[in-house]
Amino acid sequence: QFEIASEAFEALDRAGIPVALCLGNHDTAAVGVGGSAADPANTRTRQRDTASFNRYFSLERYPGCIPFEEDRIDNAYQLFEAGGKKWLVMTLELWPRTEVVDWANRVVDMYPDHNVIVATHSYLTSTGEIYQGADYGVSSPQYLYDHLISRHENIKLVFSGHTGTSALREDAGQSGEKIVSLLGCYHSNDKNPVQIVEIDVPKGTVSSRVFTPLDGSEWEEHQYRVEGMNFVG
Repeated sequence: QFEIASEAFEALDRAGIPVALCLGNHDTAAVGVGGSAADPANTRTRQRDTASFNRYFSLERYPGCIPFEEDRIDNAYQLFEAGGKKWLVMTLELWPRTEVVDWANRVVDMYPDHNVIVATHSYLTSTGEIYQGADYGVSSPQYLYDHLISRHENIKLVFSGHTGTSALREDAGQSGEKIVSLLGCYHSNDKNPVQIVEIDVPKGTVSSRVFTPLDGSEWEEHQYRVEGMNFVG
């Protein structure tokens, strides 16, 4: 599976399209063949074993990533400019360690003139609530919101998966700035659903849609639009 995924991502490599990879439980040694726990007694420990993923999707392959740990892409950030603004995309491990959250705070503090997009595997429930559990991780999504997301006025977007549907949530951080969170996880054996998010900086809007390239259709029930966004810089 890693070999197939790696080969598929080569299309993006050849096109020079930047990639931010966000690891989930199925990308770790915690999950075995068929999707069940590989070793139920040691799931918490195996959750942090991402050696196979990092062998196929290494920091050498994605030199634009600035990591938390020198040899792992599990927690990393990238910088870019678009729409006349500066942006920072940060990917965080599933139910992250508290030291990772502390690192993320320091990174965001370093770039106050960048609009920050955070991606982590588990954050929203299917009804758009912030998930309260840490399961076999360390910190819950609510901890992440309280100790990172809500604290910085330049964190604008949070993306997550894990739960097999879509959802939208709007929050006001400690500064009163709007934070948009999008859940997008589509389990399909006969489609290849892709969530496409468009940010219109002058209009202050964020919109998303789901496109299935195998048949050219769109899943209209998963469309969202948010207005009233203010971007820094």
